[in-house]
Amino acid sequence: TVTFNNLSDNGASYNWDFGDGNTSTEESPEHSYEEPGEYEVQLEVIGIVSDTSTVVNTVEVTCATIADYDFETDCTSVTFENTSENAIAYYWSFGDKSDSEEASPVHEYAAPGTYDVYLTVQGVLGDEDIYFQQVEVVCAFAAAFASAQDSLNCQLYQFSQENPNVASLEWD
Repeated sequence: TVTFNNLSDNGASYNWDFGDGNTSTEESPEHSYEEPGEYEVQLEVIGIVSDTSTVVNTVEVTCATIADYDFETDCTSVTFENTSENAIAYYWSFGDKSDSEEASPVHEYAAPGTYDVYLTVQGVLGDEDIYFQQVEVVCAFAAAFASAQDSLNCQLYQFSQENPNVASLEWD
């Protein structure tokens, strides 16, 4: 949507042509364009005694830059899918003091946890947008152990836990 500010003096009526087939007779109208692009906008001002003055200006209509992303986790490896709109440059901050300028990076975290991930995008005109999500990095695990019997002592068993993703153990 573009807001047009009429700076004309002594006008009695106004005829706007927005360059896309739409018109208005408001003094200072707003107009929504369906597509980005350059449009030649014409304002015809009609004075009290029916004299006219016309001015034509080119208006460039652009789309807003919107940052957005989705992600999938596989233990400590996270694949980020950039779903931003109208962006030409990207800056990721992964919440673990590392970053990337790739559009859709894959990031490896050192450990499971919850990380604040920011994506900053820049548009054609230098406008920026920032999107934030908390990314929970979790590694799936299952209980597992191995045992070995001491061949000299029939009652001595040695147990060991073999899963690196287990945070604590309780033997019963």
